[in-house]
Amino acid sequence: MLSAPPSVAKLKLEQVLTSVPPQEEDSNFEVASPKDNTTASRGKAENDKTGKKKEDRKKSREDEKQEKRRLKEEERQKRLTEKKKKKAGKGTTVAQQGIEDFMQSEDNPTPLFVEKCIKFIEEEGLDSEGIYRVPGNRAHVDLLFQKFDEEPSISIRELDIPVNAVATALKDFFSKRLPPLIPPSLMNELTEISGASYSTSGIQDKSCRLFTLRDLLKKLPSCNFEVLKFVFQHFVKVADNCRLNSMDSKNLAICWWPTLLPLEFSDMMMFERMRPHLEDSVQTMIDQFRFLFCGEEEVVMNCNIFLLLLQCHLSGFQLSSA
Repeated sequence: MLSAPPSVAKLKLEQVLTSVPPQEEDSNFEVASPKDNTTASRGKAENDKTGKKKEDRKKSREDEKQEKRRLKEEERQKRLTEKKKKKAGKGTTVAQQGIEDFMQSEDNPTPLFVEKCIKFIEEEGLDSEGIYRVPGNRAHVDLLFQKFDEEPSISIRELDIPVNAVATALKDFFSKRLPPLIPPSLMNELTEISGASYSTSGIQDKSCRLFTLRDLLKKLPSCNFEVLKFVFQHFVKVADNCRLNSMDSKNLAICWWPTLLPLEFSDMMMFERMRPHLEDSVQTMIDQFRFLFCGEEEVVMNCNIFLLLLQCHLSGFQLSSA
């Protein structure tokens, strides 16, 4: 085999060398491998993901704060609106409805809510200390009203609501939902009988005051009278257990007279003057329940006989036996 002449081989070698571009000796350029590119991309993605999570958490916290502020403002506006409605329509809503609108039937005029609450309290709370004096949790009270409005046949026991909350709800029902059991015209008579009125000093003799108070209660519409009778019969049961619940007729009267005998007081002096007389009226209705609501004359007669015997004993006299 013949080889190319040296001159020809040399010429070809020079051509090849001249076709290759020269490289810079100080160049720092390095070609990255596909593996290095993948690692860098993954690291960048993870950093972006972490940053996004932080931003999301920050945004979530800001949104939560804004939502809390919004709910707080809505609650504040709701309370203001309710107050305005009460001030603007005080007496209007009550005047549009009578006790008859809350009756269960002609034979049973007691409102269902009143009946359910009193039944529950008598079954579960006669031994609860401070019943009616210790207020219940407002959230439980609102829940009871909400559930009753949704389903009137609801069982209070199934709701697992404390007895003090049920007692508070009962008072709220009388003061906020039910019309006054004693109309304003008869309330004026009651203040005169009790001595709370400025125009009279009241009836001094207790027996005469009892008879006059009974005559006043007879003037009530039958529906009002029956509801009032039902409530005071309950108070008698509570007072009978005062050793357990510390709520005698006096304490019950203190708690309930503002609810059952609603009056507008122009100033604190008027309030302080009338308060003891109105408390005494409610206490009398509890202590003399059988006479005032059931027509049992012997209650007063026995009271008078007792007072007579007591006076004779204190005076040193002895009653001669027949």
